[in-house]
This record gives sequence, C-alpha cells and structure tokens, in this order.
Amino acid sequence: MTNRLHILFENNNCLVVDKPAGMLSVPDRYDATIPNIKHYAKSVLKGALMVHRLDKDTSGALLLAKNAESHKYLQTQFEQRRIEKNYIAIIHGTLKQKSGIVLAGITKKESSKGIMKISKAGKSSETSYACIERFKHYEYLKLHPKTGRTHQIRVHMAHLGHPIICDPLYGNGKPLLLSSIKRNYKLRKGQIERPLMMRTALHASFLSFELNDERIEVACDIPKDFRATLNQLRKYG
Repeated sequence: MTNRLHILFENNNCLVVDKPAGMLSVPDRYDATIPNIKHYAKSVLKGALMVHRLDKDTSGALLLAKNAESHKYLQTQFEQRRIEKNYIAIIHGTLKQKSGIVLAGITKKESSKGIMKISKAGKSSETSYACIERFKHYEYLKLHPKTGRTHQIRVHMAHLGHPIICDPLYGNGKPLLLSSIKRNYKLRKGQIERPLMMRTALHASFLSFELNDERIEVACDIPKDFRATLNQLRKYG
C-alpha cells in the first residue's frame, strides 16, 4: 500500500477515504501482511480508528475517526442507524419494479464460513433500491441499506433473483466481458479479451453523518471499472 490512498474529506476528528476495490478493510485472519486499511490508518494516518468496514471487493467511501471520543460517537451513530450510506451496483437482469424495499432477515449460513443467507430467524435487515438506468440484461441501481448486516446488499439482491454482477458468493462470480454484451464481437488473432468488470460491482458512493453539531456529507466518484462497464452497456447493452 502506498501513501496515495485518496482522502475524500478530513477535519480534526475524522476522515473519509476512498477504499479501492480489492483491498481489505481489516487484516486478513490468516495473513496479517496483506495490505489493509486498518494497517494503513495506523502507519500513515497517525493512528486513525476504523468506524465501519467495506467488503474487500467493494470500493468507495470509508469513515475513520482520529480520536477515541469521535470513534465512539460515530460508532454509536452507526448502531442507531443515523449514518446515511448510499451505494451503486450493477445487477443481473432487470427488477420488476424500478424502486422498492427489501425486508428480509439475514443470518450466517451454517455450512459455510463467511457466507450469509436469508432467514426468518435472522437479524432484521432493510435495503431500499431505485433504478438509475436499465439495459437489456442488466440494471444500474442506487441502494440505501437502512441496517448494516454483513453482505446485506449482496444477499438482498440475490434474494430478489438479481445478484450483483461478478459476485463470487451470491452470484456466478464470472467476470463481465464485452463479448457477452456486444453482438458479433471478434478478437484479433492472438488477442486475449480483458474483462470490463472482474469484481463485485458494488461501490459506496455517499456518506452522511453528524459530528460536533455539524452535518457532513461526502460523495465518492464512480471508479474507473464502473465507468468503463457503464459506457459499454450504454453503447451495446
């Protein structure tokens, strides 16, 4: 990891960074040497404390606190659902309704470590969604998780029968190729097709929270792989 991690917002008590896709939020359970935001915060950001996490493949706005008091206050806001988090995603297929709310309990899947499932006995979970743009076989969504369960958006989209593209746990995990959306796509001899999207297409695009009687709103730009995928879907999809 380098010192070039992009800081979206910073004041004396907290900061919001743009976490790249493929980077862990916290150290790996089996290999602590793998680069992660928590280690970065300790070494580069002078001991900043993690307030919440994003999945490894999820990119976007991640909140950290600069002192113990702010850390406790912000974590309490998360627990009380007072922090607003918005995401964008690209899913397989198109939903019957262009907007809606998913209310479905989530719990751990007994047979698999780290995998969640829908269950009536699970913790109550709520995700609202709204269509931004529709394509022939895909849909670009804005999502707002009211609760913060593990893998919540991913599990809820799969529950609706429309998993997020490239999701290895709740979808087919296959990379999105231009050849899958462009008719009569041909490669030159010896050429290897490079995927448009190789990771779970989920991005934390917005955070809104309160600190010291100030409401802070932070937006995070759409990453390059998202932009490239959307451009091709608009052109051929």
